[in-house]
Amino acid sequence: MSNLAALRGRVAAILGDSANVRYSTDLLDEALRIAIEQYSQAYPQIKTATHTATAGGTQTLSTFTDLQHIIRIYYPYDATAEIHQPYAYGYYYFWQDGAVRLDLFNTPSIPQAGDPIVIDYAAPHTLADLDSAEETTIPAQHFTAIINGAAGEAAMVRAQNMVEAYGQRSDETAKLKEWAAGKMAFYQNFLNTLVHTPPPGPALGLSGQRWRLDPDD
Repeated sequence: MSNLAALRGRVAAILGDSANVRYSTDLLDEALRIAIEQYSQAYPQIKTATHTATAGGTQTLSTFTDLQHIIRIYYPYDATAEIHQPYAYGYYYFWQDGAVRLDLFNTPSIPQAGDPIVIDYAAPHTLADLDSAEETTIPAQHFTAIINGAAGEAAMVRAQNMVEAYGQRSDETAKLKEWAAGKMAFYQNFLNTLVHTPPPGPALGLSGQRWRLDPDD
């Protein structure tokens, strides 16, 4: 599994600056950060977590700090059940005071303190060692597109900085901007394709259904 140093090295190689003379490691890290943020919006990782309810229809999901959006909710949730049906009533959620607030309404069953509420949600991807992340969640087959997007971001920043440099040749700056724009356009096309890729999930069965795993699984 790749980490920050590996992808940073690949970005630097594309930029022809493996020694980091023209592109600092800080700039490359920021370019990767931007590319991964864009990637996460188009193709987030799907996570499942359990919220322990407080009494009432309003819940504060204080531990869901990486939540981009909720995909489905399972409540009531019985861990011993063979099949779990998703919550079929109304809900909405939004960020308030630094945490996600979840309001359930029109539900025949109001959460009681201690009830489990299982939530499938979209979250940003991480790259090991970038912003203290411990693991890389990006599929390996997408690394090449991401490093090309990051290279475009870094080159565009350098081209903009070159414009302000005294005595800089305008044709050189223009060529670098053109190269950077091409890389960024390629990456945007890749992201647009991902947006229309069917999300991961079961090929058969009802949408949102969950099956209880056998004890040995």
